[in-house]
Amino acid sequence: MDENPIEFIEFMIVNKPWWDTVDWVASHHAGTYFKMFPHLIREKTGAWMNSENIWLQRSALLFQLKYKRHTDEKLLFDYILKLKDSKEFFIRKAIGWALREYSKTAPESVVHFVETTELSGLSRREALKWLDYRQPLEISSMADLSAGTGMGSSSSYTVGLWKGLNTLLRRDLSTQQLAEDACRIEIELAGKPIGKQDQYAAAFGGILTMNIDPDGTVHPKPLDVEHEAVAELEHRLMMFYTGIQRDANAILAEQGKKVAVSEDQATRGMHTIKEIGIEVGDALAAGDINGFGRLLHKHWTTKKTISTKMSDPVIDGWYDLAMRNGALGGKLMGAGGGGFLLFCVDDGRRRELRSAMTGAGLRFMDFRFDWEGSKVLVNL
Repeated sequence: MDENPIEFIEFMIVNKPWWDTVDWVASHHAGTYFKMFPHLIREKTGAWMNSENIWLQRSALLFQLKYKRHTDEKLLFDYILKLKDSKEFFIRKAIGWALREYSKTAPESVVHFVETTELSGLSRREALKWLDYRQPLEISSMADLSAGTGMGSSSSYTVGLWKGLNTLLRRDLSTQQLAEDACRIEIELAGKPIGKQDQYAAAFGGILTMNIDPDGTVHPKPLDVEHEAVAELEHRLMMFYTGIQRDANAILAEQGKKVAVSEDQATRGMHTIKEIGIEVGDALAAGDINGFGRLLHKHWTTKKTISTKMSDPVIDGWYDLAMRNGALGGKLMGAGGGGFLLFCVDDGRRRELRSAMTGAGLRFMDFRFDWEGSKVLVNL
């Protein structure tokens, strides 16, 4: 084939002006032609775009319909931006169709484009049809721990569910986007008075530092801890279930209200906790597990000043018992008020601490660090 057939293709588009004929010519004849002569794409389709003929413009949008991963994404998006304000039904429909087909290859790119571009309602609906999963769906969940225990179970569930649904819809989310989407679901849509640390921990796994900007942007970074220090830390951390379940939202809401009205003690406490977090990172990076344990104790005593629901005489009694039997420091996991008590035990005193705590009615819970974060185990 030489380059001349493009004139015949244009003739069919202009002289057989109806959508069924034009779409076939555009996606089959023009699409095949431009695969053979890619150096003519911008020249010829650019002329179609600059014409006032809606069928040539529609063909410029649709000739890549079957290109899949060979689609020139920039060209497609540029042409859509030029025509997005068109009042012509067949142009708006073509925009949606082109995006819908491309979403089967690059769903994340299409979703981002649609969310950041002012498209007509028709174009937007057509574009997202492929990504809108409407089939009946059964979701089953299993967990090692129940809700309300301070272990980030709700955020872990949200992250895992969102990753599973996006995998089902063939959307390839980055880990950062997965965590941020989960935050939006819980904080903005569900209205929970929580932070972002649990969602990021569940998505990324490992030992993370998180720097959070005033606008809420999270910068997660794996903490550089030597293998021997990680093994020692895992060995010297001991966790015990109190048997008390609590509503973290009530505790966090009280903290938020105190800080929001600039209650001095609560605000100072939050700033102190931030500084402790930096010191904890330094201690772990240096392999100073004893220093880490003492910082846990400092963190616990500071956090109790922020909310009256953080602890109670029973929990304080268990904490004091642990400190008398080998613990260097500890804390209630999560918002406080119940759930799990975590302690960093002095070297060689694990058995002593475990005996004291189980003797007081608490249940020992062994655990290991997870380094993979949220993942899909089976995708059939």
